[in-house]
Amino acid sequence: MWDKLKDGLTSRHLTCTSCNSKIKEGERFTANITMPSERDMLISRLDNAIARTANSVLCEKCQ
Repeated sequence: MWDKLKDGLTSRHLTCTSCNSKIKEGERFTANITMPSERDMLISRLDNAIARTANSVLCEKCQ
């Protein structure tokens, strides 16, 4: 349980899966996410949760 909590607090950068560019604040992006079970649901900042759970993330340029 401590590992899940620690993982939720660590920062992960949101990057485009196509061009590997870092998605910055204020930029538009598209994310493809599979809904996790309630038990595996993450509680953290939105960008961290998307970076951990998204199947793909595309920046506006790659859409």
